[in-house]
Amino acid sequence: MDTSVHESAVQDVDVQRERVGTEAGARRSRRAGPILGWVAAGAALLATGYLLGATLSPQRSGDGPVAVDSAEAPGGSTLPEVMSVRGVEYGNSQGNVDYSAAEFLPSGRHIAIIEIDGAVSTYEIATGVQVSTIPAPVGIGRLETGHLSLGREGAFTATASWKGQEHLFRTTTGEALFSTPALEEGWIWGMDLSTDGERLATVVQGDDPRIEIRATSGEVIANYPAPDGTQYVAVAFSPDASLLAATRVLDHDAEPAEDGPAASEVVVWDAATGAQRQVMVTPAIKAEFDAAGERVIATDPELPEATVWDVRTGERLMTLSADSPFETAWFAPDGSAIVTGHSDGTIAMWDAESGAEQLSIPGDGLQRIAHVRISPDGRYLAAVQNNGIVHVHSLRG
Repeated sequence: MDTSVHESAVQDVDVQRERVGTEAGARRSRRAGPILGWVAAGAALLATGYLLGATLSPQRSGDGPVAVDSAEAPGGSTLPEVMSVRGVEYGNSQGNVDYSAAEFLPSGRHIAIIEIDGAVSTYEIATGVQVSTIPAPVGIGRLETGHLSLGREGAFTATASWKGQEHLFRTTTGEALFSTPALEEGWIWGMDLSTDGERLATVVQGDDPRIEIRATSGEVIANYPAPDGTQYVAVAFSPDASLLAATRVLDHDAEPAEDGPAASEVVVWDAATGAQRQVMVTPAIKAEFDAAGERVIATDPELPEATVWDVRTGERLMTLSADSPFETAWFAPDGSAIVTGHSDGTIAMWDAESGAEQLSIPGDGLQRIAHVRISPDGRYLAAVQNNGIVHVHSLRG
């Protein structure tokens, strides 16, 4: 891999760009304000307590993970619920938690769940039994971590805190391969570990916005600096680790220039060389690849639409429309379906070719779905509510 700073990632790009317009500019302003003000928001979070994704460290007080009655599943799901996990209540349970996450292990029989303080536990889905725990790294406080990614067939577990601590572990033993100190300036807003486990990508926001790539040794091997007046928001490797995609937005006080970045766009690079492959102008805060690395789906938590794009041509393939904004989306492993989570708590499944809605699990209108995944064998669907409850449903009845 080229270890130089990939200046080519932000220069000399000849692409045809649409303009998102005044309405998108207003959305950008509402989004970027909270993003750039995250340090203050983080301080507010630290001052309160919430229900978290799962209590994973044996060092905690409280009762630990418990089963949740099916009546507490979003909207009374029509899919069988296999297990639910909720966190210990830390004092005040009011408010929202944005950073709980869950990832299936390659076998599809286990699921890893991260707590905001960085601890990670693995559960056997069939029984709901917690089978292993990687304790929270030293120096991480409550409500500071919510990024979780698995690599190399689940052999590695990566976590990152908003203050900049990045951690890479061996999943089976909990051995730390590297840990980084908190950033002196800026914060981490997104993270992904390549499926081969060789590269960890993080989105750094602040005065020096960039995507930073680390090797398993912890060494920084590449940087993708953001163009002036922009910030990256999320990052994802393609399943074969050959491509890297990121969402990029203008700063809240910036306006699109004729020859500059659009208000919001998805950028795709060659992960080995840093050469920019594609720019797709669309409202986007998150973008995820399909299993073949040929399509991405872009979502914006303020819009009831999600767009699917051809990575090779930059063509928009289709638009999904719903009654509630799209918080998150994920392709099924075989590429045939897309599962989405919505701000009103709805979980939906769509045909990935036609865009037809195949399934809808109504939400309660109170808890948004912050994170969705489908297991590698296509058997289970996991959804993380923003009150920290993780639901796992069977897709096979």
